[in-house]
Amino acid sequence: MAVVAGLMVLQGFGALLLGKHAADAMVGSLAADLVRFIFKILILPLIVVPTLVGRERCRRGSDMEQGQGFSLGKIEWVLEAVKELTTREQEEGTRAERECVQEVTEPAALVGVKAIAAGNAYTLVLTESGEVYAWGLNDSGQLGLGDTENRLTPTKVPGLTKVKAIAAGGRHSLALTESGEVYAWGLNYGALCLGDTEDRLTPTKVPGLSVVKAIAAGVLHSLALTESGEVYAWGTNNHGQLGLGDRQDRLTPTKIPGLAGVKAIAAGWFHALALTESGEVYTWGSNLLGELGLADTQDRLTPTRMPGLTRIKAIAAGADHSLALADSGDVYSWGLKSDEYARLQDSLYKSGYEEYEYVIAEYLKAKAVRRRTPTKVPGLIRVKAIAAGEGYSLALTESGEVYTWGWNEHGRLGLGDTEDRLLPTMVPGLRNVKAIAGWAHSLALTEAGEIYAWGSNGWGQLGLGDTENRLIPTKVTLLKPAG
Repeated sequence: MAVVAGLMVLQGFGALLLGKHAADAMVGSLAADLVRFIFKILILPLIVVPTLVGRERCRRGSDMEQGQGFSLGKIEWVLEAVKELTTREQEEGTRAERECVQEVTEPAALVGVKAIAAGNAYTLVLTESGEVYAWGLNDSGQLGLGDTENRLTPTKVPGLTKVKAIAAGGRHSLALTESGEVYAWGLNYGALCLGDTEDRLTPTKVPGLSVVKAIAAGVLHSLALTESGEVYAWGTNNHGQLGLGDRQDRLTPTKIPGLAGVKAIAAGWFHALALTESGEVYTWGSNLLGELGLADTQDRLTPTRMPGLTRIKAIAAGADHSLALADSGDVYSWGLKSDEYARLQDSLYKSGYEEYEYVIAEYLKAKAVRRRTPTKVPGLIRVKAIAAGEGYSLALTESGEVYTWGWNEHGRLGLGDTEDRLLPTMVPGLRNVKAIAGWAHSLALTEAGEIYAWGSNGWGQLGLGDTENRLIPTKVTLLKPAG
């Protein structure tokens, strides 16, 4: 009774000083602690001691029957056991709290991915449930998260559901829904197709497009392929990369004339490709480095069919080169030779990237570094998918192995070093891969829905929680909710 009265007095003073709710909480906590103390010191020994006495009696048998009692001194170890029990409970409580915090704050594993896209220092992935995750550079809102803060780990893009395809460009992104609608966000030099040049920090529906089945994003332009095989283009058009017969930018989707029966599209930095149902390839846009494969270096303002390529089943466009995959599993390439890419980039860097075309033209005068027509890539067989990045290429074989070649700055080839490769080289440690992607960093998606990333990571584009480059494929395991 005295204890209860004391608690009531304490509650009264607490209400004056802290307020009624705070006082009630304080007294409730003290009462709970008091009950716990009484149980451990008075009641628990009454339960434990008889049990232990019984065990001791069974163990000692005749000694107990001969009057050798269970003295108080012999239950000291019982009290020690109670103390140990209390300490263990406290430790388990602390551990449980720590584990609970980890469960709340630590991201879960990123699984169930069905598509990947590598942009300029950022990454997009599409899950089986139709959700989109993004990470890496976000200076123009290209991650679609409502701000311009970079992300080092995969973060869910809000406002997107039932997505079936994604595309990552220079600093803008595209998503295609199951209903055939296109959403765009990020840097907007018209590349978002929203009728203006204002950047968007969240996915925004592109008007004037419907029944779209494929999308592609270049540095500052975009492409959409409809179910009827028509191609629409919008964005920057300084090299004719929109294929509309001029060099005027477009802020809304514009149908490219002269293309029909198209089944696949690809957007390079300043050029584009289209693959028809009959296996023919059309190219247009910048051709300064021979990336159109038309045996010269003249830009094309409208789609032009490539001679010498037939029965093609896949295409890919990189920074200044292009790839084509034939039905036979052979790979063809054209444009800037990858072994010269680093030296060209060095020349551009020294010029501050000013007078881009002049620097390239002067560079090309001194070196024969272009493949103006498609050339078969040796050492590759049974290839089922291709990808082209900045100065390098990737190929995926039917057996699920990945080969890379070209410029290896920051380890983008995934071969454990930064040495360029002139021929395709198998990336060790990758098995059962079903999709590949690359820009200045590389991605591989396995049949199990797992993602591996390697190469440049200055902006966290590998999704590994840091900004350290990786020379070998590293599994992406972190996943964060929207925001």
